[in-house]
Amino acid sequence: MVTSRPLRRCLVALVAVALSAPLVARADSPALAEARLAIRQVKYDRAQARLVEALHEGGHRPAELREILQLAGTTAIVLGQREVGDQYFRQLLALAPDAALPAGVAPKLRDAFVAAQAAMAALGRLTAHARIDAGGALVVEVTADPLHQAVAVDVVGGAAGDRRPLQAGRAAGPTPTDLTEVRVLDSYGNQLVIIAADVIERQAPPPAAPPPTAVATPAAIAVPPLAGAPGPTDGVGPRSAPPPVERPRWRRWSTWAIPTVVGAGVGVGFAIGAKAARDERDRQLGEPAGQFSDAYADAVAAAEDRQLISNLAFVATGVIAVTGAVMVLTWQPPARVTTALRVDADGAGVVVSARW
Repeated sequence: MVTSRPLRRCLVALVAVALSAPLVARADSPALAEARLAIRQVKYDRAQARLVEALHEGGHRPAELREILQLAGTTAIVLGQREVGDQYFRQLLALAPDAALPAGVAPKLRDAFVAAQAAMAALGRLTAHARIDAGGALVVEVTADPLHQAVAVDVVGGAAGDRRPLQAGRAAGPTPTDLTEVRVLDSYGNQLVIIAADVIERQAPPPAAPPPTAVATPAAIAVPPLAGAPGPTDGVGPRSAPPPVERPRWRRWSTWAIPTVVGAGVGVGFAIGAKAARDERDRQLGEPAGQFSDAYADAVAAAEDRQLISNLAFVATGVIAVTGAVMVLTWQPPARVTTALRVDADGAGVVVSARW
């Protein structure tokens, strides 16, 4: 592919600025180093291949990953791969919304980057949150992931790491005693977000419940009943209030009022439509030879159809309204039947009472 000299110079300037920025990354990625060299030599096909290789090898810290995404997007745009470049720029902006291209880049690059910024302004950025719950478990939640980049987390304690997959954007497990940081990873193991241990929220355990206090129960004193005196169970025992009886749903006025109003609205709407169709029919009839036109026939048919629907809607509304009125007005709560045990001097029995 042939690339214009001004565009190549802009790309070289862009890469020079990118390479001059300090990196907080692992030692050196050979593939990324080769990609930088290929861009300086204006060998964009080779640079693109090395950048893809660097992305797939994984393990990059956030700053190095953002450099790879920016260079990959820029190289793809220069090679005429606008959609590929847009995807790389969007991934970059999901991680760093404040990312920007150096001033003075070619309009082709600037337009693609601005379009990606507009798209990600609507979608938002990737965000993650970590907390240690009251039970001591470490809970990591990816609260927003517009491009579905996050797939796992690394829980780093001392020199060891514990990789945990994300399920529905969440991972939970034990908290290491020497926790240093939590890393949110993409499918290649690149670090999208790093959460330091000192910013992780820690929830206090619930306060311990006080021990139960023993309460002495007074001993029952048996008192023999007096001869001829009524016992404590004389008469009808106490009755609990019966629960209120709820009106069934199909016996409520609101159940029938809604379809009645809807039916009346449909009838009125189609009646208005039928009137408009008749007016159009009369207007066509007043035109020379208007009764022979297709518009006249359409107006006649529309008036008849709409009037028929209106009539049916009014009939259905009347049926619903009458049925609803009968259902609401004829309802009576069911009888309430209660029973109680009665014990008196004549003997014992059961008292049954009913109330309507």
